[in-house]
Amino acid sequence: MKYTIDDFWTARLGVRPPPSAVPAALPPGWGYITTGLSEFVEAPISLVQDGDSSKPDLAGDNVIFVSAPGAVGKTTLAQQIAFTTRALIVDLAVANAVGDNTLSGGLAKSGLHNDYASGNTAVVIDGLDEARIKVTQEAMGAFMQDVLDLSRMSRFPIVIFGRTGSIEEAWLLLADQIQAPILEIGYFEFEDSVEFTCLQTKSIREERQSREPDKRAARVILQSLQKKTLLDGGSFVGYSPVLIAVANRIASEDSPDNTQKLISDVENSGDSLTLDSIVGAILEREQGKLKHLSLSDQGLNSKLYSAEEQISRLVARVYGTEPKITLPAMSPDDREIYSNVLDSWVTEHPFLDGEGRRPSSAVFGGLLAAKALKDVNSSETALAAELEKGASVNPFLAEFYIPSGEAGEKPSIPSQHLAAIYASVRSRLPLNEYASLVIDQDSVTGGNSEILAEIEIMKFDAGEQPREQLQFHIAEEGAILFGPYIEDVDIVAPSMDVRVLGDSEAKLVAPISIEARSLTLDVNSILVERPTAARKRNDDTMNSVSLAAAEANVAQVTGKPKLRPGVTLNVTWPNSAVYPWNDFSSTAPNKEDERLDEGILRLKRILRLFRARGKDRLAKLADAITHSRRSQGVGDLIRQQLLKDEVLTVQGKMYVLGPDKLANATGLTFQKIRSAEVPQATVDFVNRALNGGE
Repeated sequence: MKYTIDDFWTARLGVRPPPSAVPAALPPGWGYITTGLSEFVEAPISLVQDGDSSKPDLAGDNVIFVSAPGAVGKTTLAQQIAFTTRALIVDLAVANAVGDNTLSGGLAKSGLHNDYASGNTAVVIDGLDEARIKVTQEAMGAFMQDVLDLSRMSRFPIVIFGRTGSIEEAWLLLADQIQAPILEIGYFEFEDSVEFTCLQTKSIREERQSREPDKRAARVILQSLQKKTLLDGGSFVGYSPVLIAVANRIASEDSPDNTQKLISDVENSGDSLTLDSIVGAILEREQGKLKHLSLSDQGLNSKLYSAEEQISRLVARVYGTEPKITLPAMSPDDREIYSNVLDSWVTEHPFLDGEGRRPSSAVFGGLLAAKALKDVNSSETALAAELEKGASVNPFLAEFYIPSGEAGEKPSIPSQHLAAIYASVRSRLPLNEYASLVIDQDSVTGGNSEILAEIEIMKFDAGEQPREQLQFHIAEEGAILFGPYIEDVDIVAPSMDVRVLGDSEAKLVAPISIEARSLTLDVNSILVERPTAARKRNDDTMNSVSLAAAEANVAQVTGKPKLRPGVTLNVTWPNSAVYPWNDFSSTAPNKEDERLDEGILRLKRILRLFRARGKDRLAKLADAITHSRRSQGVGDLIRQQLLKDEVLTVQGKMYVLGPDKLANATGLTFQKIRSAEVPQATVDFVNRALNGGE
């Protein structure tokens, strides 16, 4: 079935006359869309989770979730659906913090409760991810219960839009009562991408008709970008913010002849276009405005309003910092002329929205965030702003932040920025993909001046190879900073500090294992969550969170951590056996035999690396397991014993782990791997490995 507005949404939500009078007392973020998009290209939508009805038309479902990676176009689609069906739209990004009776109370206070119950209005909710950042898990649970209770009063389902992570959490909150369907917005197919780009180009120019060369320009630019982004699974050129950036590039040509020259340049260039080059062309075009100023010194045309100056001014506006710009020497008259136009130029910059304070698209927002992080004048402010977003970090931050280099080269980045880059990578993942972050410092040999960090991206139903691997070096200076949302990380950094920042609640999504010199929790409460729905369907063995540190600063957490059913929490630090941690505290074993202790450490380090690869299959690239960080000392003896006992088997370039044989041979489960517990069977296994299998 096609889940388009014409084929699906108009039937499920109904089409009514516009409301004769919109209530004056609507809460913030509530309203009716009175103007739709005249030219709208719908991205493909697929059903990824059946509902209670198990029917493609979802006729028996009270709640319908719509998921998508960041910046795919959820809000645009939600608004277009609301406009077409005359549904009430509730934008949680603008609305007050959610909780018990948020929806039912808002309908009652607005005088719309009877209209909803009688089928005179449907409800579309947008911005679930923004709402989740503002509240605790209890408040979100109360809100979702209110939604469910209200949905049973109407013949129309309540439709909820959000990013992948927030939709999965909301789905789990209702899973014991209903199995709500999840629809996922995909990326544009190539021809639809071309059409979307052409429509955007026409709109930017404010012209009635598309110019003849525009479609050819869109096609060659997107083909060029596609070649550069094969690791992104072809989705990059189906991303609406990317297409808007391309449209801005095409629209910057003021004549068909210039557009034709652009086409020729792309077709004949040895290098493919990149997102950086598209952005650079727009900045260069903006600098061309200087030609229209009557400056006495025409040499200033190449010095003023450069790309660097534009970025500095834009970053300052978005993040509220002071730009550090050194202008060239100029006459007082030239300085006054330039100063008079600057404000309007920056405010109306194509990278900013109509109000001149926020980025006009996720692509430009990612660029400005990356530049802000790398600028000492704005780095602290920008990092705090990005981490505060939790799972909603800009999806293009990583794209612009990660420096390009030779194949196989590992760039070096500050440890403070790593978690934000990882969150950015995660925010672009659809439901059938997930990512893991591994930070590896070998403490057995006294540590390293450079620590390796790896982000591995894979499909849960994919074949043997990960879709993408990003590797970095991070220096020991500085802490590893996380925002209030952490998912799928494995940190071994005994000489580093880890901090978790947030105004209220931190959400820890298994599997998580953190071993650090110090751990600081600057939050009021902790929620430990099971793996996401996609992961859980494949692997139930990794439902554990383990936190270990030589020093812990956790006094701000005053309440007992809350755990979802089926997930475990283990903490190990001095005095961890006191409230509120006493139920989760594990005591590290006393050092008795250094070689045995090293063997146990190596064993757990190796096993912690394994992640799900397809149904009921745990695997890791062989190069990661045989890396010198794991094979040095007694590490190779441990690996060989795992192979002898068939806990590990070699399949192509992968090591595959058998959980049952793991338990039989070592006495370990995935929960025990991530805790301080050392069963006697583990000691016996390690001794056997150290004694040549005897």
